[in-house]
Amino acid sequence: MASFLEKRKSTRHDAKGSITLYSSIVPTMNIHASILDVSHEGISFSANKRLAPGTTILYKASMDSCLCPNKEGACQLHSISFVTVKWCNGGITHEDRTIYTMGATYLIP
Repeated sequence: MASFLEKRKSTRHDAKGSITLYSSIVPTMNIHASILDVSHEGISFSANKRLAPGTTILYKASMDSCLCPNKEGACQLHSISFVTVKWCNGGITHEDRTIYTMGATYLIP
């Protein structure tokens, strides 16, 4: 099991649902991904395409995404936002597809 140094200052909240990732450079690229958790600072998600740390993307949450509230009842998953990928864990093969887990921070909180 991989270990990592927690860098988010705010609490992560489990979430589920789908998001679509759009390239800020290549206008025709869109990737379907699954949201894993959210915080005030960012998100983590899984996708079948690796995005390198430092990549800036636009994501749009689908209507089925779980907008997990925090203790105070505020939604922390932005419905649409620019994020910068901060980390990407190596691919895991699942049902003949490689799945990558990534974390990203919001550009505008």
